[in-house]
Amino acid sequence: MTASCGGPAQPTQNPSAQHVDATASAQAGDGTDVAPTGTGKAREGKQIITFPTEVEARAEVAKYIAAAKDSKTECKAIISASMSVYLVFAKLSPKEIAADEDTWVRLARCAEHERRGNVLLQIASMLKLADPKDGHPELYARALLSLGRHGEAEKLLAKLVVDRKTDAHVWVTAAKSACAAQDWKTCLTRADEAAKLATQITDSEKTQVGLRAEKYRARAFLYTGKYDDAQKAADQAGKLGLDAAQVAEIQKDIAQAKDTHVTVQTRYSPDVPLGTYHLFGKVKTSGDAYHLLSVDVGNLDTKPKTLKVDVEIPNVTEHATKSVTVPPGKTVSVDFDPPLKSGFDVAKASGDQATTMNLKISSGDGADKPLAERSLPVMVKTRDFLPTCRFLDQDQAICEPTRELFSAWMTPKSKALESFVSAAAKRAPKGAFDANAATVPQVKALYDELKDRKASFVMDPDAFGEANHGQKTRLVSELLSSYDGQSLEGTLLYATMLESIGLKPFIVYMPGHALLAWHANAGESVPSGHDLFYLDTTLTQSASFEDAMTKGASEAELVELATNPQKAPRAGADDKEKATTLLVSLLPGLFGRIDVSETRKDGVVAQPYE
Repeated sequence: MTASCGGPAQPTQNPSAQHVDATASAQAGDGTDVAPTGTGKAREGKQIITFPTEVEARAEVAKYIAAAKDSKTECKAIISASMSVYLVFAKLSPKEIAADEDTWVRLARCAEHERRGNVLLQIASMLKLADPKDGHPELYARALLSLGRHGEAEKLLAKLVVDRKTDAHVWVTAAKSACAAQDWKTCLTRADEAAKLATQITDSEKTQVGLRAEKYRARAFLYTGKYDDAQKAADQAGKLGLDAAQVAEIQKDIAQAKDTHVTVQTRYSPDVPLGTYHLFGKVKTSGDAYHLLSVDVGNLDTKPKTLKVDVEIPNVTEHATKSVTVPPGKTVSVDFDPPLKSGFDVAKASGDQATTMNLKISSGDGADKPLAERSLPVMVKTRDFLPTCRFLDQDQAICEPTRELFSAWMTPKSKALESFVSAAAKRAPKGAFDANAATVPQVKALYDELKDRKASFVMDPDAFGEANHGQKTRLVSELLSSYDGQSLEGTLLYATMLESIGLKPFIVYMPGHALLAWHANAGESVPSGHDLFYLDTTLTQSASFEDAMTKGASEAELVELATNPQKAPRAGADDKEKATTLLVSLLPGLFGRIDVSETRKDGVVAQPYE
């Protein structure tokens, strides 16, 4: 089986191009003392061997544009996994974006529809550069919201509602922001204004803005106890075309709140990742506590309510119960991280399991009368599923990146790793690894050992799993039996090795790719213009260690630019290069570095199942 890595339609395959399909078979070790070797091929999947040239990237972007111009083409057929890569390397100038602004706006809407927050952020940034005054600035705010960057979005929107008082798109986005923050008074004010201005829109987006405004109005009325108004707004949203399931859900919540004066909102990811389950309730991601489930319980009564909240995933977790007293007119958040059921063996879970997370809220006065119940659909994912974001809202439209969790895949005490490192140590200076000695010769020893075993890692256009909120990522023991994988797996393997010998690794991420980086020790000098050593692990099989370091340092320039926006474009850069420099500076969430030692300090420990 092979898979395309191109644009919205199947791309034309060019044997001389740098993009290839790769079919691979994993070769497991046979358990003897002979070190297993790789196949020299990457494992099956969508893959890119190296970054596209500007010409190649522009050719792919042209396909996205052509598809977006056809109004009959559905969004899922337009937005692809590799889009982020091509948008960066196409080096489109602001003039080119401005010349076809309407098409780019449709691409942005499709990216949001397909929940590709990073692609939305890219396109919104491009529009912002192309037309600073009128280039749909609300799209940039919507991108920030979709990635969990609420503070930045709200700061921008507070300014936009003043500067663009008659822009319905701005007001409906501002309403979304307020609703996400559960500021229902502000949400209603902004949604009212959006609904009024939507009637003045003359383009095809009139209905979409109107139905979103009514949806936000319905929720604001609901959570402030105005049930009849909430019902009217929900009905109007349905008439304008809001999905019937969403309308039914709002109506069900209205009926329940009207009967019990209790409101319930849930925040959870539909995927339950066994690989990071040990971290629930113990670490933070992007500054926020990492929980399996958060329940916001509101009291619309005039007296305090003492409630009992029960949560369980049958046959997976233990039953958890918490009691909470909610003051009148207030909402209290309750977090749940129930332990896995006694006897549940994470390491033996061989396949994903579809089930439900059962939530029940009942009166805490001894009568135990059920007030609200939810059966939340979840998929229990095997331990090789690495979550790349977690949801912060009930609609599951705001997904905050969780890249800190990469370190959980680094298992430096793995027995398979110990055996490999012992073999590689023979190549190190003085035949041993030393955490205080020069780092480069020691990393070279690891590289050369993997090279001799025919290890092969390739770039993957969806390396960080945005479409599915995560991706399959194998652990060290598996990689050391097959010696092939995608670039993130290869980078995690190398980083684990460095950590095991006492060095300080970084995981570097960018669209479709990951690099290894590490701190220099005393007496070493990093390449000019850099603060770390870098290595492109995808060259393990095909290039020398020195060339892989040079390539890694070159690719890391975009990452350093994103994390240091003040870095100016090189002297003599043309408009396209300047635009690319500015674009990347607006995308720190798409390019960055994870300091493994810092994640360890923050409690992100290795999976205990390796």
